[in-house]
Amino acid sequence: REGDARRLPEILGGIEERFDLIESSGVLHHMADPEAGWAILAGLLKPGGFLKLGLYSATGRQAITAARGLVAAQNLPASIEGIRQARQAIRALPPEHAARKVAEELDFASASGCRDLLFHVQEECFTIPRIGDAIRRFGLAFLGFEIADEGTRAAYAKAYPEDRRRDDLDRWRQFEEQRPQSFRTMYQFWCRKP
Repeated sequence: REGDARRLPEILGGIEERFDLIESSGVLHHMADPEAGWAILAGLLKPGGFLKLGLYSATGRQAITAARGLVAAQNLPASIEGIRQARQAIRALPPEHAARKVAEELDFASASGCRDLLFHVQEECFTIPRIGDAIRRFGLAFLGFEIADEGTRAAYAKAYPEDRRRDDLDRWRQFEEQRPQSFRTMYQFWCRKP
């Protein structure tokens, strides 16, 4: 099914069918209540079904959050002129400013990318403890993060060799604290309904 993510409860709430696999990347964190959407998705899983989610990391998006704050403080509109003004203001910041790093993001280079990056009307960032709480609340089992960067995977394996399955959320929290850019784009992870 297709529809506005903000209407997910209405769109999916009445579905009787249950699924073996559900993927939702980059959607729930744009809802006013992401956990409400997550609960619906978890409820649509068959026993033994898999859920793959992609959620923004509060730690990994610190520069973006700072830049979004700057845009909001200057009351810049999401028009092409507002986007130009935002990009100009961010590029003019001193290198050590929290928001300046956002100029290195690929999405910053295009108007449509910058609009999504800095002007999105609804964005909610997650932490690993918040993910863990939701997984427990919805009766799911955490299976692990999808990590594309080999350096990050190797660093985690070296730091926590005892976590062979790489599914210890407390250790991942510690790892992210030490390496804040580990989930710069977003958390991508798998859960399973027992």
